[in-house]
Amino acid sequence: MSVEDVENLRKKSRNIFVWGLVISGIIAIISFFVFPIAPLLVFGIGIILTVIINIKPKKEFNMAYKDTFVLKSLQSVFTDLVYEPDEGIDESIIYNTNMMDTGDSYHSNDFISGKYKNINFTQADVTIEERQTSTDSNGNETSTMVTI
Repeated sequence: MSVEDVENLRKKSRNIFVWGLVISGIIAIISFFVFPIAPLLVFGIGIILTVIINIKPKKEFNMAYKDTFVLKSLQSVFTDLVYEPDEGIDESIIYNTNMMDTGDSYHSNDFISGKYKNINFTQADVTIEERQTSTDSNGNETSTMVTI
């Protein structure tokens, strides 16, 4: 895929998002004159629909970007390269290092393995989150996920 193709995918994704926001805003303004309480609800629904409609174009752009730029950059430096953007390091491998807890939520992607000057390596992005619960003075519990 050419750089121009990647740029066109980026513009397509951006345009869908911008036009979705503009159309949602216009409909929200019009709804203000019909039912004054509805604009925020209408705008919120419009944003949600825009994000949903933009999922596929955004993913196409991200994959094209990784194939065009990231993969070529990696290939220029590493040998025996394996690059799998949607794969990651299995949670059991991280757990078995005994270096850290794997928390309550584990996600890994952008798997890369290869050689650099005859040194083998494996790496991936890893996100580990832990649920933390707090209680306020009224006895209300709140849970949040905190990145470890």
